Amino acid sequence: MKKFFLCLFITFLYASLYPQTPVKAIVYSFQNQTEQQKYSYFSEILPQSVSKELTRLNYLTERESASIHPDSATSEEYAEKLKKISEEKNADYVITGSFAVSGKNLTAKSHIYIRRTGRIFEFSSEQETGPYISKIVNDISEKTAYYIDRYIPRMTEEPEFDPKSRKFEKKGFVKLTAKKEDSVIYYTTDQSTPDPEKNKTTKKYSEPILIDKKTTIKAIAVREGWFPSSVASEQYSLTNQYSKLHIIFSAGIPVFTGDWAKELSRNDNRTFSVKFDLGLTDNTFFRLAFNSIAAKPDDSSLGIKYNLYGGSIGLAYQFKFGEYVRLKPHAGAGWFYGYMSPDDGFTKSLFVKPKDAGDSTDGFYGELSLSAGIAVGHVEFGVIAAYSYYQLEHDDDMNIHSYSFYTALRF
Repeated sequence: MKKFFLCLFITFLYASLYPQTPVKAIVYSFQNQTEQQKYSYFSEILPQSVSKELTRLNYLTERESASIHPDSATSEEYAEKLKKISEEKNADYVITGSFAVSGKNLTAKSHIYIRRTGRIFEFSSEQETGPYISKIVNDISEKTAYYIDRYIPRMTEEPEFDPKSRKFEKKGFVKLTAKKEDSVIYYTTDQSTPDPEKNKTTKKYSEPILIDKKTTIKAIAVREGWFPSSVASEQYSLTNQYSKLHIIFSAGIPVFTGDWAKELSRNDNRTFSVKFDLGLTDNTFFRLAFNSIAAKPDDSSLGIKYNLYGGSIGLAYQFKFGEYVRLKPHAGAGWFYGYMSPDDGFTKSLFVKPKDAGDSTDGFYGELSLSAGIAVGHVEFGVIAAYSYYQLEHDDDMNIHSYSFYTALRF
């Protein structure tokens, strides 16, 4: 009996000296994402059931009648919004959700924002529509309670990144660290979720990760006897120290075929161009270009160029001097391999005329150019192969095969 009262006294003393703060959860209404208003009562039934289950487990639960649009669980803006709510209301968890009907299926989705980690835990439940909805209501409630009461507290802590998201000049290294020494870190660099058992691109972390291109690192920590951590991710990219200004010179030999080839003199066997690219962002450039084919009309253009997937797309306004003054929009693409794109696939637009014509000739135009280059410091040089097709008036056509060398200065 004395031992019983001694244990009771120690328990009372511990509770007095170290009072336990109740875990608080804020439950918002689930957003109706279906046009069928007859299902709108789910907006209240689902969160009420979640609140009731958490209250039964002695969690301090607060209901909010408003709903929050459930964005992607990986959205930083969405997480920041829920973080602000959790801080204002001093809540450990913020629960949001939505429901929708597709055909005969009713799907409910729930998000749990975890203040401790700043991450969002996502899960869903589904059943056929009908008069009985107890299955989906119980499923959402039990899952929410299970994750908050048992799963989340037993999750391995997320790995830490050093440095966090940033831009490196040429290349960099990212170090991953587990908060517990007995944790193992797994990661991916291909946007997929790391899973050592199901995802073949998952790698076990052993040394700092090299960053030599735009990369998203996703990582988890695994600890024996614990649940895996939630996915932590950071984004890295390279700043091109030569991306502000490019001055590109190119010269080459054109080969003409088609109906209009006979109108071109034998001296028209060389091309020359100068281009100025001014970097607006890492991938976007403002371009001023001047092109000529021997003695033919000067061809100039102003445009915007965007580098995309190893190539470029853009929109340009083309104009000519003197009697050939003309302003026209042109769009196109050119693919290249190198540090930058000297291609002229979206700006070059040569409209020639026969020597006895009084006006310049219009028609359909298209071009594809490919280039390869090597960059050393501020200088880049390489080759360009281009094909142009012109469908001119009276169904005459002309083809230009152009082979050029280029040199670029990068600042």
